[in-house]
Amino acid sequence: MAPWTGDPCYRQRCINRVPSWITREARSVAEQCGYTADQVNTPCLVDMANLLPMLDAVRHGWMSCSEPFPRVLDLVLVFAGDSQAAVKANEKGMMCGTIDKLHGDDQDITSIVGMLYAVFLIVSLKVDALAWFSPECSTWLTFLSRGTYKRCSCGNNILGDLNLAKCTTANSASAACAFLVMLTHFRHAFYGLENPLNSLLFQAEWVSDAIRVSMGHRFVTSLGQFGAPTQKTLELYSNVQQSIFSSLLCRKGTRKRKSDGTELAPVKGNHVDGNKAALSASAAYPAEFCYAIVELASALLDD
Repeated sequence: MAPWTGDPCYRQRCINRVPSWITREARSVAEQCGYTADQVNTPCLVDMANLLPMLDAVRHGWMSCSEPFPRVLDLVLVFAGDSQAAVKANEKGMMCGTIDKLHGDDQDITSIVGMLYAVFLIVSLKVDALAWFSPECSTWLTFLSRGTYKRCSCGNNILGDLNLAKCTTANSASAACAFLVMLTHFRHAFYGLENPLNSLLFQAEWVSDAIRVSMGHRFVTSLGQFGAPTQKTLELYSNVQQSIFSSLLCRKGTRKRKSDGTELAPVKGNHVDGNKAALSASAAYPAEFCYAIVELASALLDD
């Protein structure tokens, strides 16, 4: 199997060891379906209906891929960010695939080629492997959504203000995410889907339906208990056996500590107000939580 041949810095940081044919096939399939070079990287910014052309491309992809899908991946991280978990998986000798638009336009799952890329990663998961989804949360947060994005849980208002690109992008990403969650389940693999506690993401009908169809269970955990500087309570859904998931990823309480067990300096409240840099930093997974995700993926394959 050919090694990853992407951006040198990306490779050097051991972020991704996915074979290069995945990206090549994704772009090739999109073009075979009649999409131009510009279209394959253009986000589909409306709603669930815009997944149809993507899924048509996916169907053609399964039929026309020049190589069979090798089920070689132990872990896939969708919306991977800086991919600390991928680094830890690599250190453990696991094969990990990542996708995030921060790594390139062809990794934006609201585009045709990005969706294909994500699908190829999911179908390359081993049986009982893990896909982890952490979609961007800002437009789904209750305290922000009503005033800024006009999003609420009442009927079609869950879509928010469709005149705002950030809002429609989030809608498309959530729809793509819901499809990928179901695909993961149908491929006999496991998934974890997270957002901050009480995020409106889980009230979107397409997301709740995907969780129901894939037999997801609800969990709550605190990143503050994994060494994060704020409490940052997460709501998670997963089809992993509850006892296994809870033992590795669920911690509750108000005491914050570092990974070595020593206490962190107290913080005021459970969130960060008015400081975008601090808010962004608080959203990142602490190293201990990344390690817990990798340990979960390993435990599922060993079980």
